Amino acid sequence: MPSTYETIATKVIGSIEMNNQTHLILRDTSGFETFMPEALLRANGLIIKTDNHLNITPGLYERWFINEKQNKMNENAGILFRNFHTLYVNKQLIMNQEGYYKLGLRWLYAGGLYYGTLRYSLGSLLAEWETNSSLKKENGYMYKISGSMLSGSNIYETLNVEEGKLGNGNIKRAPGEHWTNYLQIFKKLSEQGMHSLSYNIKYSNELISKLNLT
Repeated sequence: MPSTYETIATKVIGSIEMNNQTHLILRDTSGFETFMPEALLRANGLIIKTDNHLNITPGLYERWFINEKQNKMNENAGILFRNFHTLYVNKQLIMNQEGYYKLGLRWLYAGGLYYGTLRYSLGSLLAEWETNSSLKKENGYMYKISGSMLSGSNIYETLNVEEGKLGNGNIKRAPGEHWTNYLQIFKKLSEQGMHSLSYNIKYSNELISKLNLT
């Protein structure tokens, strides 16, 4: 049996039959719930303790919690992207509530070849749109940009906040204008930080419910 320091605390809150197997319903310390085949307890020498506590191995935690959390967050991020304009309409709610402000979404990033990737929160982006006119382009507000540090080729993506339409464009090199200037803006946003995966799920669930998004 794995030693205590090699395991992660969860709690068994029930069981269910799935695909002709008994699956335990497990909850971790963040409150996230998932299903895990009961047979894996025997295979890994694990025992359900007093008050239904169950310490599982990091490998099992990654498979049955981390992977499922990532799947759930990807699903939530997709819902939020489909409703990007609605998020903008409710920008004051998002900017004034830390839980929503620090949401990190897979479609919010900037970067380029030989530079790396910058990730930033939804609230930091909406707040920047309020004060930084350089992010306002002909077809909307820029929310991401990527390109090549060597060739200078680039593409940015925008949200037209009046019509709710998505668009794109590129920054043409000119005196004082280069696409990498925008990386400095997004770098500043990335330094504000974002939620951990568990909190991203918690607050994205809450925001989707609050705004009735589908």
